[in-house]
Amino acid sequence: MLCVFVTIGEMASIAPTSGGQYYWVAMLAPKSYRRFLSYITGWITLIGWQAVAASTVYICATIIQGLIVLAHPTFVPTLWQGVLLIWAMVAFTIFFNTTLGNLLPHVEALGMILHIVGFFVILVPMIYLSAHTDAKVIFTTFSNQGGWPTQGVAFMTILTGAVFDFLGSDSVIHMAEETQNAAKVSPKSMFISIIFNGVLGIAALIALLICADDLDAALKSPIGHPFIAIFLQTTQSVAGAMLMSVVIFLMQMFAAIGIMAATSRMLWAFARDRGVPGWRTMIKVDGKNHIPMYAIGVTGLTSCLLALINLAGPIVFNDIVSLTVSSLLLSYLLVCSFLLWRRLTGYMSYNPPISQKIIIGDENSVPELSWGPWHLRGAPGLIVNILSCAFLAVTVFFSFWPPEVNPTAKTMNMSVLMFGGTTLFAIIWYVIRGKKTYEGPVIELEPDA
Repeated sequence: MLCVFVTIGEMASIAPTSGGQYYWVAMLAPKSYRRFLSYITGWITLIGWQAVAASTVYICATIIQGLIVLAHPTFVPTLWQGVLLIWAMVAFTIFFNTTLGNLLPHVEALGMILHIVGFFVILVPMIYLSAHTDAKVIFTTFSNQGGWPTQGVAFMTILTGAVFDFLGSDSVIHMAEETQNAAKVSPKSMFISIIFNGVLGIAALIALLICADDLDAALKSPIGHPFIAIFLQTTQSVAGAMLMSVVIFLMQMFAAIGIMAATSRMLWAFARDRGVPGWRTMIKVDGKNHIPMYAIGVTGLTSCLLALINLAGPIVFNDIVSLTVSSLLLSYLLVCSFLLWRRLTGYMSYNPPISQKIIIGDENSVPELSWGPWHLRGAPGLIVNILSCAFLAVTVFFSFWPPEVNPTAKTMNMSVLMFGGTTLFAIIWYVIRGKKTYEGPVIELEPDA
């Protein structure tokens, strides 16, 4: 994922825009296919971000249910209660992004502080109070609960969950038009985020596994979230486990607020370029704070509708995760592949473009492309670009796989159906209406003085 976001960071430095992937594909793709590929990339990116927004509030809601079970072990949460909690979380994120939208930068800063402090608040008492499992067991024991023929296939099928944890680092891309010096700040923020969260995440995971008294019991606990059950095992205190879990919940809520902002900006940018039905309404912004109210509302409504899938059972959440991973990674793959093609053909320049504008909407024009301030020169950049494409292709392929060898109707990975259905709708809409209204992103980029 580090290679992926380094490559994506190069594009964010070349053209910092809220549209992100679909804008970059319009810049890089062959002239004859530029508009259609940009349109499809926009829809794929939009699917992924809407799924991210839905999955984030889902996690918040189920943590609340887990805390209730922790405090009252006889309580049995129901699926419809989970849906109502998801709707409540959606309402809160909408309220924060609209009424309190001007506080968003301060909230992000507070979330960063909590992220760092919370790491030590949780890990220090957990490591101090618990008995430790032999590290050899942690690093040499392999599990294949899906019944796959090899450990390699089993590993690839669960890679989706690990990748999901990093999907959100590129949210800064879709806030680029509200960021000063975005050509430098956006890629740098993504890079730091991947390194920082990767190190903390691996450390937290190792600590959880070492401190878990009974990992199988935690996985099967009625609490629903194994980390809450592990907190209870390590502290032997309901109050202690509750406090540690609340820290996780607050960090997740901060993430939900930020993701709602990024997702709505992505939708607003695509609507601005007339890529979605109802674009005339969704491009409207609040006159005072310049907040895309309608885009936020549509994003919230989409999360509420996706929440209804929860009525089919908690296993369905895996489908939303798979949909998130497959959609966003496929959009990255398109960008990285076309950038690799431009790299190999020597199309990119190290000099600023002569033109004061880059207008993509004109299919007869060929934009002058030059590297931004964030760029890996020569062989290192080429190698990273190739590794990105290879990793993305393999991960997208396995993201559609079910969690077990012989899936039932309940355990089947339905993300391919949701992805395929939405993509088919996008293509049909393009044929009927989209090709008449969508001319590609038309944005002016003023070069640095």
